[in-house]
Amino acid sequence: MFALSDDAALHVSDSGEQFQSFLDVQGQFDRYVAVNALLIYAQQENLSNGKATKLGDFDYWKDKGGYIKQAETAIDILEPHEYVKEDGSPGTG
Repeated sequence: MFALSDDAALHVSDSGEQFQSFLDVQGQFDRYVAVNALLIYAQQENLSNGKATKLGDFDYWKDKGGYIKQAETAIDILEPHEYVKEDGSPGTG
C-alpha cells in the first residue's frame, strides 16, 4: 500500500490535470488522510464505473441495510490502530 501511494503521488504530480483529479477525490473523501485519498485515486480505475463514490467495509454496509455485490471490486486503504507505547502513553499507527 505504501508503494502504491508513493507511485500515485508521483503520478498526480505529472500534470495539472492529474493533480486536479486527485484533488477531486480528496474533496469527495475529505475525512480521509491524503495517503488514503491517493490510494483511492490509484485504485478507482479498476472499478466497474471507474469512480469510487462511498467506502465502507462489510459491517458498515450491513449496518446501513445495504449489501456488497459479489462482483464488486475492493479498494484497500490504511486504517489507523491505537496502541500503548513503551512509556505507557497512547499512540496511533
